[in-house]
Amino acid sequence: MRKLSRGLSNVTFGLTEIPVTMDSINERHGNSAAFSYGVVSGLGRTLARLGAGLYDIITFPVPSYRGSYAAILPSLTPWVQNGFEEFPPELGFESRFDYVRHQGGYSRLP
Repeated sequence: MRKLSRGLSNVTFGLTEIPVTMDSINERHGNSAAFSYGVVSGLGRTLARLGAGLYDIITFPVPSYRGSYAAILPSLTPWVQNGFEEFPPELGFESRFDYVRHQGGYSRLP
């Protein structure tokens, strides 16, 4: 069931790779890179998730990748920039992952 749900989420929410990739490129390289390289890279990541999602949906009943139900996308490792999480990234204001900004405990008012 995890393989099927991973496939469905990659097909359905894989498009979130574009804004997330644009944001990470913007932080490292600036606005111009975010709206050029970030869009192209995000689109490539979206297509990779779409292909992997379709593969997972079609082959979910059998252990097809290296004799297991593991994801076919390369895993996200700290020293490689092009890895993937198992599920697509989240968009929004509430998350249990630490890529959402936290507001400080101070106020600008005196």
